Amino acid sequence: MAVFLLLYIRSFLAVRSVAFKPTIGQGDDPSMYTHESITLEGVDRAAAKFLTSRGIFNTSTTNPKDIVREYFGSDAKGYKDYQERGREFAKAVMSVYRSYRMIPDYTVNSERIREADSLVQTTRLEIAAILSSEKLNNASIELLVDKVGKCLMIIQSFYSNTNWIEINGGEISLNFGTLVPFDMDVVSPETVTCRNCDDNVVNCAG
Repeated sequence: MAVFLLLYIRSFLAVRSVAFKPTIGQGDDPSMYTHESITLEGVDRAAAKFLTSRGIFNTSTTNPKDIVREYFGSDAKGYKDYQERGREFAKAVMSVYRSYRMIPDYTVNSERIREADSLVQTTRLEIAAILSSEKLNNASIELLVDKVGKCLMIIQSFYSNTNWIEINGGEISLNFGTLVPFDMDVVSPETVTCRNCDDNVVNCAG
């Protein structure tokens, strides 16, 4: 199941937050979103959707974490292995953050939305090539997890460090990081885009 999670996780990580720190427990508010907490929640959402949408597991439960727990049932080892895989994704995201947090193409700062979009596209193609070119082993799965972590960190940063959410609320950007031609308006670096600075800027993510 871990391989299929790679294909589902990306769609479930749009959140309402102004900035993310890398790990749970940082900052004065322990309930704040972090790259770690968002990724772990995203893994549960992806796994739950995979199980229910494929008809693998039928349940009336709606909470993703509870769906996964119910699926594993008395298989404590299986659930522990699943959680460890989720932590591997989270560690990969946090590793990318620590290595590239000063590079705008990764953090989607300084209006580098097109560049970040291109970076996610390129990495997704690398993931697809790995999945299609060889039988997965420990080394290739580790490489896949690292590359998925790279995509997730950039995608999470898009929602954190642009004004997409201010303009679009909880709606997910379906084109960001996909092979669909980039069609998002991006303001110039000289344009003020904060909510209380220029009320005329309403159609751009910046």
